[in-house]
Order: sequence, then C-alpha cells, then structure tokens
Amino acid sequence: MDELIDFIKKLEDDGAIVVCGHMQGKEFVSIDIKAYKSSEAFDKINEYIDGKKRGIDEYLQSRKIT
Repeated sequence: MDELIDFIKKLEDDGAIVVCGHMQGKEFVSIDIKAYKSSEAFDKINEYIDGKKRGIDEYLQSRKIT
C-alpha cells in the first residue's frame, strides 16, 4: 500500500491528476490518471512510467525459471 501511495504522490508532484490506484492483494497493479496539468507534465510522467514499467518487465524476466 505504501508503494502505491508513494507512486501517486510522485505523479501528483509531477503534475498528474490521479483518479485512483489499484492493488491486487498487496501488489500494486495499475493507476488511473484523469488529466495532466501541462504537456510538460504529460511528457515527464510518461517518461517516468515507461522507465518504471521497463524496470518491472526486466525484474519479471529475471525471475522466470527456464
């Protein structure tokens, strides 16, 4: 839950208007963004989210058992 709250705070600090966050059990799953305060905020947030997603994808890939 703390991870989700921290993530939402980061997005709001960067200019997002967050509608809600979703968790599945204790795992952060997704977040709904209603709007952005500026086009710069949109670019900054999407860069941050893309980086975070790549990090998650790399982590999941490294955890796969072959």
